[in-house]
Parts: sequence; C-alpha cells; structure tokens
Amino acid sequence: MVQANSCSHTFLTAVLYGEGFDELPILDADRRIAEFGGDTEGYNEVAEMVLFEGDDMLHSLSNVSARDHLALAKVIHEVANQCAMVGGQRCELLARAVETKVRKSLRLDVVPAVKAITQEFDLMLQRLSSRKVQ
Repeated sequence: MVQANSCSHTFLTAVLYGEGFDELPILDADRRIAEFGGDTEGYNEVAEMVLFEGDDMLHSLSNVSARDHLALAKVIHEVANQCAMVGGQRCELLARAVETKVRKSLRLDVVPAVKAITQEFDLMLQRLSSRKVQ
C-alpha cells in the first residue's frame, strides 16, 4: 500500500493542481454511476476492466522514460482516462495537469510528478477494489 501523505507529494499536488487537492475524493463512484444514468452494473463492468488493467498501468508508469516525453505523455493520458472512467478524481486531475506540462515541454520535475501519479493511481485502485468487495 502506497501512502500519499508525504510532504513532497502534498507540495507537488498543490503546485500542479492547487490547494484543494487533498479535499477531492480519491474515488467518487456514486457520481460516475449517476453519470452512467444510475447503471451500477455498467459501472461495475468498467471498474472490473480498470482493476484488471491496473497493474499494467502501474508497470507502464514505473517503466516509462522521463526523457521520452511523447511516450510519457501517452502513458499518463491512459492513466488519466482510466481514472476518469471510474471517478478517480484526484488521480485524473493530477495526471491531466502533468500531461499538459509534459506535452507543452513546460518546466516540470518529471520523476516526482510520475511518482505522485503512481501513488494516486494506486490509492484509487485500492478504493475501487474495496468497493467491489462490498
């Protein structure tokens, strides 16, 4: 289990997203289900897919080269999409902020940014997995 409460993580998320980052839900399944028209079964199918692909996404994040901005942006984009599909608000917003900076070649220390995304994605997967057990 990855802890996302480190000082560097808090600083990085505040810089990339803003002060209210920690107040956002890690997973807002109810909102996504409502957006699916209340289709819990449809949401659960999507959630199963995200859980199934979660380890591959984490592996891709840990193995992508920080120097290959195109490949990095592509992996981060995929992670953001996975999060968006299930309501992983914090990870999605963080990933989209990092992706934008990477694609525009803006100043960014990529290694801690990818680590923060990895932590948030792992937290979201944990919440999603716990929800599925209920």
